Amino acid sequence: MKTFLKWAGLGLLGLLAAVLLLVLAWVASNWHDAEPQPIPAALVAPPAQSGEGGLLAALTAAPRSSFSSPWPKCSGTDCRAAFEAQATAFEAWHKAQADFGAACEAALQATTLRLGEPLPAKWSPNMELPSYSPVSTCHAWLLMQAWRAAQRGEPDATLAALKQASRLEHLVRDESRLLIGQMIGASMAGRELMLIAAVAPQFPAQREPLAALAALPGETLVAATRRWVPAEAAFGRAFNDQLRDGSLSPAGAASAPLGVWERLGARFTHPNRTQQLFDAHWLGMLNCLQGQDMARAADCAHVEPQPGPLPGGLRWRHTTAHILHDIALPSWHSYLNRAADLQHASQATQAWLRGQPPTAAIDTAADGTWTLRLRAAGQSHRLPTQWAPLPKDH
Repeated sequence: MKTFLKWAGLGLLGLLAAVLLLVLAWVASNWHDAEPQPIPAALVAPPAQSGEGGLLAALTAAPRSSFSSPWPKCSGTDCRAAFEAQATAFEAWHKAQADFGAACEAALQATTLRLGEPLPAKWSPNMELPSYSPVSTCHAWLLMQAWRAAQRGEPDATLAALKQASRLEHLVRDESRLLIGQMIGASMAGRELMLIAAVAPQFPAQREPLAALAALPGETLVAATRRWVPAEAAFGRAFNDQLRDGSLSPAGAASAPLGVWERLGARFTHPNRTQQLFDAHWLGMLNCLQGQDMARAADCAHVEPQPGPLPGGLRWRHTTAHILHDIALPSWHSYLNRAADLQHASQATQAWLRGQPPTAAIDTAADGTWTLRLRAAGQSHRLPTQWAPLPKDH
């Protein structure tokens, strides 16, 4: 028995020694980060700019009710009924936002518009982002004006309000350098398409002007997607800078001195290698964002995390850097799929209004209804996804 216990003890000590050696070998392999590299020219943060004098500042200063827009949830074929069901809520919202609506319309009377998106001189993961809520509310007001005009049977007034809404959406898409701005712009474009789908059956003589308003050229969507990449890369670099010194604290707060274990943990985050992995990802995405087809660009940019040889797919060198990269990788690709869905919805709406055959990503039912095959989850109420056949008589 003593002999057995002796050998069992020796075996256990040997196992613990092997584990310790393995840990020490990993520590030795990951003790040093990669050498820092210069920021790629394509990923340099957009220059600092003040929002003073821009539309964003003007709408933020305008009096605005906290009453949220009662925008209906619909898929396209049911949008008109959904809008009509919200008639009472629409009127209450319209009354509550009357002063802001007047300011919104007045601001858009300017011959030239500048968004005026404020951008910082120093980027931080905790920085305060500009609020796009006033712009979104202004856009909702203009769409509401278009719907009210349609309800009165006034096609010219309907088109005029839709054109103003489209002008505001184009401004956001063409000038915003931030992901949040571009996503608000995409939401605005989707709402425009939904309203166009709702009023089109009522105005057969206006289908061509409506189709022109539904147009979202692929090259502009590709360019808009490219526009937010440098800002996201700048956020990532700022995050890595704070990882490097362990100062992930709220904006403006002083960082507490790091303890021994915190300093030791910060050593193994490898911010240089993390940044290099993300820079390679961003550059690959920019390389894919070419041409006029967002779906093709999204497919090109879709990269699955490559598992490492260790259990759980971990990698021996720069382990933490690869974990951070692999966790974040799928999130950005969803935004490219959202842009592709928006392009397909725009193309389908134009073809539907012009009586043309169905476009890409469309399934046709036996009754002639078109259904959009969505690429991104959660899109069904952000843009039209179904189009019922329009009457043939124009």
